[in-house]
Amino acid sequence: MLRKIAYAALTSLLVACAPSMSVSDGTSIQGTASPSTSPSNTASATPSPTPSQSTTPLQECSAIEPPPGSWPAIAQAALQELITRYQDHCSRVADFDYYFSLPPDLTDKQKEAVIRWYTDALRSATRVYGDLLYSDKPIAIFYKTSAQEMCDDLLDFLTAEKASSRALESVRSMEWACAPTSDWDAVYDAPGYGASVLRAESPGYDFIIVNMGNAAELKTKDPYEALMPTFQTPSHELFHLAQAANRSQGATLWWAEGGASYVGHMTAAMQGMVSYAKARNDSLVAYACGEIVRNGKSGPPSISALSGWWEQADGKWWNGMAYQLGALASEYVLGTYGWQKFFTWASNFEGKEYAYLEARSLSTFGITLDRLHRDIDEYLKTTIGLDQC
Repeated sequence: MLRKIAYAALTSLLVACAPSMSVSDGTSIQGTASPSTSPSNTASATPSPTPSQSTTPLQECSAIEPPPGSWPAIAQAALQELITRYQDHCSRVADFDYYFSLPPDLTDKQKEAVIRWYTDALRSATRVYGDLLYSDKPIAIFYKTSAQEMCDDLLDFLTAEKASSRALESVRSMEWACAPTSDWDAVYDAPGYGASVLRAESPGYDFIIVNMGNAAELKTKDPYEALMPTFQTPSHELFHLAQAANRSQGATLWWAEGGASYVGHMTAAMQGMVSYAKARNDSLVAYACGEIVRNGKSGPPSISALSGWWEQADGKWWNGMAYQLGALASEYVLGTYGWQKFFTWASNFEGKEYAYLEARSLSTFGITLDRLHRDIDEYLKTTIGLDQC
């Protein structure tokens, strides 16, 4: 089945780049776009899609490099779980619509490089867990260069798409959009640095991934290279949508942000954007070790400290490595118990109390949540303890 995807523009300054995409197995599920489709420039006052059909052949399923033999057995097993899902669903291709604000003087090749970077970053992730989004609609991906622009363009877009009043109100109250704070203003200083997700709740879209960046920096060097420091961000945010679909996103900081961080790093490495060593050894292990040493600690905190949400991390010495701690905790759970239990243990947590997770740990893993935390702690000590760092 070949699905027509629109090229669209929100304002006279907006460049919308939306390659046509297809689903090779005949089903309407999320997947990956062809990076070879050239972007198109259009301009209009309101979103007015023009169908465009791609003739690009479907991507062949490529072989994935196996986990490094030097890694701990649990780390190898965790990555193999992702590889297995990729191989089981490798015919899945993407369903994304791109709404980007890019400098008007970027060349066509530079614009194509931006799209190709996002496409590459999402390809493996889509094959690994795109089916868990439970949506047959495309995902809108926004790239904006200021909070004001994000606010105006998202509100215009959601209004035109007949989104729910709740979705519109969420944008009006968001710190990265219509109610900016200094912290979120800062994420617009680097290309692709900040990102978040929201429910569109419209006839055409269930989800939107929003990316904040300084598009001017895309002109200073190759855009693909400029975006590479945030190689895990697109697939990280896509995993948040999978968590939202099974109502588990708020179930502890280590699971919500750590789970997204782990699969974000590993699926980007599976795609070949970075090496496994860069994704895990450098970005997760070495970074956490650096924070432990910098703070004069003998090892990581107990993972139970990350059982709450961000407000409980404020002022803590480990605040700067919460993503890495959660990622390695998620690696332990995934490598020990497998994908199904890893992904579903916190399902339907939304709106429930912490005691719900206690019961879910017993029913899913066969152990108390306290025991799970202690097991994770032991793994973290052997991975990022002072002797290892």
